[in-house]
Amino acid sequence: MAPPELDEAPGEEAADRPRSRRRWVPTALAPVPGEGARRLGERWVPAVALALIAAQLVWHGVLLGRGYFFLDDLTLTGRAAWQGFGWEFLTQIYGAHLMPVPMAIVGIVTAVHPYGWGLAAASLLILQLGASLAVLRMLRVLFGGRAAILLPLSFYLITPMAFTASWWWAAGLQALSLQIAVAMALSSHVLYLRDGRFSHVLAAAGWTLLGLLSFQLKATVAIPLLLLLVTVLYFPERPRSRVLTRHARAWGVYAGLIAVYSVYVLTKLDELQQSAGLPTPAQGMAFVARFFGVTMPTSVIGGPGRWTDELSDPPVAVIALAWAVIVAVVVLTLLWRRGAWRAWTILFLTPAVLVVPVFLGRGQFFFSAQDTRYLADSALVATLALALATLPLLGEKRPYRRRVPRGRPVRVAGGVVVCAFLAFSVVSVEGYVAGQEDHRARTERYLESVRATLASAPETTDLYPHPLPDDLLWLSFGEENLSSHLLSPLAPPGLAALMRHPRPTTNPQVLDDQGRLVPAEVHGGYAVPASGECFPRAGGVVTIPLRHEGETATLALSYVRAEETAAYVRLGQEEIEVDFARGAGRIFLPVSAATPSIQIEILSPDADLCVTLAALGGVVPA
Repeated sequence: MAPPELDEAPGEEAADRPRSRRRWVPTALAPVPGEGARRLGERWVPAVALALIAAQLVWHGVLLGRGYFFLDDLTLTGRAAWQGFGWEFLTQIYGAHLMPVPMAIVGIVTAVHPYGWGLAAASLLILQLGASLAVLRMLRVLFGGRAAILLPLSFYLITPMAFTASWWWAAGLQALSLQIAVAMALSSHVLYLRDGRFSHVLAAAGWTLLGLLSFQLKATVAIPLLLLLVTVLYFPERPRSRVLTRHARAWGVYAGLIAVYSVYVLTKLDELQQSAGLPTPAQGMAFVARFFGVTMPTSVIGGPGRWTDELSDPPVAVIALAWAVIVAVVVLTLLWRRGAWRAWTILFLTPAVLVVPVFLGRGQFFFSAQDTRYLADSALVATLALALATLPLLGEKRPYRRRVPRGRPVRVAGGVVVCAFLAFSVVSVEGYVAGQEDHRARTERYLESVRATLASAPETTDLYPHPLPDDLLWLSFGEENLSSHLLSPLAPPGLAALMRHPRPTTNPQVLDDQGRLVPAEVHGGYAVPASGECFPRAGGVVTIPLRHEGETATLALSYVRAEETAAYVRLGQEEIEVDFARGAGRIFLPVSAATPSIQIEILSPDADLCVTLAALGGVVPA
């Protein structure tokens, strides 16, 4: 297939114009080499595009006002406060991701205002602005400044495919940064293909690096695959193998960058917290059928229209409508647009590759195939494919097989389709937010109550580590689920330090489900003397047959007839000094070491101490 024919050589028209003082314009609106005067004559297109983007930001801002922190957001904030902003924090593996850019944003927001949703939402809006401008730039580089680019741009701005990830802070930081990187890398690479300037290759490599630093699992595949497909399908050589040899320097830069970064990721595999779990054949088939047969097609037309919790659950009628619309669009574009098959090849192949990490990590869970946040990167690909299947590339001649229908009936029909897509998308997005905002509001009430409680509590309060309420955080992140990690960012410095490193106490406290301080009790296993009132004592050492596996827990010791004395409580390699008060009492201490039994070494061998009960487990409100 021959490369698209150009109306004029790149930059030819610019060379004939008299020189004038250069003025700065945003990258998304900067003139594109080879863009003819006829296209630049549509001066209103950039203004309308920016107005559409502004409307999207206002809409998203209103919806983010109904959102709040959720699941991973809490864990990441806890890590940022616990570890502090630094190289180790930025380059740690989270789950299966190495993502310094999102981690940097989390670290900055946490340092300025922990659990400050206003700042977090603002960071999402800034990234969304960057992503929308990047998509606009991509469309202008490929198709010029023609008014028709407003349709695929509008698709990207409104589709639920891109929204659900951008309403969740942790997911949005990754997804939006990756979208910026993909769109800008493709724009720079296309400019290189047109004029051969190596500076465009370096720019594409820079944007690729941004993608790797944001979402390495997908950027490693998505960016080179998309650049290769666009090059082979739309800028071909004869023979096709020349695509690789002619642009060998560009491919070498991209491959070298990705290889170096991948090697660095491999050096950190020991930090991996989420391993691949291959689904069974039946699970895999169910995942693929649901994801590509239901979730993706219904989202493409503005659906799903119905949600079960945060999962796509479209009615059968919507599924049938989605496939009817997709088949109709594909058939019509194949009939009218020359080479439309190339656009649909990109759309069908790229998401299939992008979903591989999800398939390997979560393919055994059917509900993952219903989660539309895994379509966020495919929204950009769908935008690109829709534009390629309907619009001529900049300077392309004879893009259509037959005359494109025009006239009032066509405009009316097109307006109806656009309005239907707009309305269905708004209904779907509103349904998603409405189904989630009660949980987000519950989380906000709890965290703000905790913030107020800790602000007024004495800094000497012994607030012991405990899990958050189940209705706020139901996924297991191990010890990062505990208040010492998640809630200490809300406390004054002295109290925060004591929450992270609690001390033995006779008055432990926890936060109840409403975020109020209440006395604590140990819930777990216990041991009592096999005979007599006290655990046996030999040579000043009391041995308690209570096993501990090593996770963070609290040990409660009840005693009578004690003289005022100090003792070491030993659990394996862990040793804690404890002061026993005179008489009867109960003392609590945090433990974490694994041990088959507990030993208490009394520092004054002649001191009387009768331990009557030992309880070991988590703390709960008394």
